[in-house]
Formats: sequence, structure tokens, C-alpha cells
Amino acid sequence: MRLTQKNIALVAFILLFSIVLAACGNDKNDAGASKTAPASPAAAQQAQETSSAPAEQPATRKVTHALGETEIPTEPKRIVADQYIGHLLALGIKPVGARGDLMKSPFIQDQFEGVADTGSPMNLEKVLELKPDLIIVQSEDNYEQLSKIAPTIVYEYGKINTLEQLKLFGDILGKQKEADEWIAAFDAKAKSYREKLAGAVGPDETVSVIELWAEGPFVFGNNWGRGGYSLYNALQLKPPAIVAKEIIDKEQFRALSMEVLPDYVGDFVFLTVYAENGGDKKAQEIKDSAIWKSLKAVKNNRVIELRIEDMAPGDPISLDKQMDIQFEKLLALKK
Repeated sequence: MRLTQKNIALVAFILLFSIVLAACGNDKNDAGASKTAPASPAAAQQAQETSSAPAEQPATRKVTHALGETEIPTEPKRIVADQYIGHLLALGIKPVGARGDLMKSPFIQDQFEGVADTGSPMNLEKVLELKPDLIIVQSEDNYEQLSKIAPTIVYEYGKINTLEQLKLFGDILGKQKEADEWIAAFDAKAKSYREKLAGAVGPDETVSVIELWAEGPFVFGNNWGRGGYSLYNALQLKPPAIVAKEIIDKEQFRALSMEVLPDYVGDFVFLTVYAENGGDKKAQEIKDSAIWKSLKAVKNNRVIELRIEDMAPGDPISLDKQMDIQFEKLLALKK
């Protein structure tokens, strides 16, 4: 057939029309392939919950303590402790077993229903019977035996102050919120007490924590019970210069000779007596001495004697109660 100009135009039109139809077909196929059936409401909700659900918490974690690194349960359920019992209670944790003498502490002794007495010191057989999943101790005594029973962590008592230790256990045991809330409430109370004590203790007056033993007098800092933390850190009262320089945040306590005792005694004295082994007789001997009677705090009737049972513990709950006592005693001296 002879191609004329008319025939050529017709063929070109047919080819162009075929290309357009093919392209439209491909677009429809592509569009159909990209469409999916809408999800049901239940499926959509499940997908949303899955995408927003937190990652599953690991069953164990590693913590660093005085003797190295130990893998412990992330959420321990059966804790045995030979120290820091009051810290656990402040975090809302009740141990399954605890050292017996600490269970007699006056400010926490009513919180031990259902808690087994493991002895003082702790008896290994009693600990084993309790099937703990975590053991908390303050020294390496029996560490090897205890660590065979359950993961055991060691934190030296008095190494850091009470509230720092509370925050540490909050982190270790997943109770950060509880630790922060407890500390915030304590700080708020301390602030209120400081304001009310204005005038009871002058800005330049000093306060000491002294304890009398059979061996003689001791002065205490802020990291070993006796209410030191609440006096110096919370109520922000001033220790004598030598105590501030050599003991606060450095030593827990220091034995003193009678000759240097006046250097460590402030304008106010919180006094306790350890009566064991003749401590009560020695205390009376010290009180009758010329050195004691010459002290400014003694002359001004600013020696506040308290029960050692109340002031010895160094846990947060006892610390809070000790601050109440100290506040009330100091306020009573306000002129």
C-alpha cells in the first residue's frame, strides 16, 4: 500500500492513542496495588498500644558497691538487710528479714510486723531459710557465704550522709520517686524549723554533739547518727570551728581527752551517755570534773541531755524524729 501523507497521519494518531491507553492502565494498576483495606477499630487500637508501650524492663541489673559489681534483681521482692532498714522503710519497702537489734530502734520498731529477726549479727541459717533475692550489708563480714545465698551488696555505714544513702538506694531499687518525695518533705520541715528557731540560737553560736563512754568523751560529726545530720545539714546550725574543719564530712566521730574537750564543745551541747561497761559512772565523773563545770554551755544551762536509744540511729525516719526533738529542745531555750 502506498503511504500517503493522510495515511501517515492516521498511523501516528493510532500509535499515540495506544500509548495513552497503556499509561492509564498502568496508573490504575499502581493505584490499586497501593490501596489497603482500612484497619478495624480494635486492630488500630492494638497497633497504637504496641507502638506506645514501654520497652520491657530487664529482670536484672548490675550495681557497683564496696566489693565490686554485682548483678541483682531489677525489682527485688525478698530483701534481707543487716543495716539501712530505716532507709528501706522510708522508700516503702519492707524487708523479709533484718538484723534484730536495729528492729528495736524506737522510731521504726512498730513497722516490723511480718519481718523475721535474723539475729545480731545475722545468722546465716536464718538468712538462708528466708530465701532472699537480695541481701544488703554494711561490711564484708560473711560476704562470701551470704553471696552464695543471694546477690549481696555492701555499703559502708557512714561513708556518705543519710539522705545521700537514701537517694542511692532509691536508684538501686527503682524507688527514685519515693526517695525524692521523702527528701523534699524533710527539707520543707527543716526550712520551717530554721525560721522558727531564729532567736533561739544566735548566728554566731555553735552547737556540739557529745557522747560520754567508759573510755571518755566523744564528739560526733554529721554522718554517724546522734542527730548530727539534722543539726548541721538540715537545721544548718554551726559546729565549733575545729569540728567544722576536721570532722564534718570527714570523720564520723572522734575520741577526746578531757584536756582538749573545751575546744570541741559549743555554746549548746546535745549530750548522750553510753552506759555500758561503766559508761554511766564515767559520765558522772566527767560531769563532776572542774573542766566540765567550766564549760560555757554548762554554766549557761545549755546542755541538752537526750536518750541514746533515740539519738543513736542514723536512718532517715529516725533522723526526722531526732530533728523534731532537737527543734523542740532548742525552742524551749528561746528567751
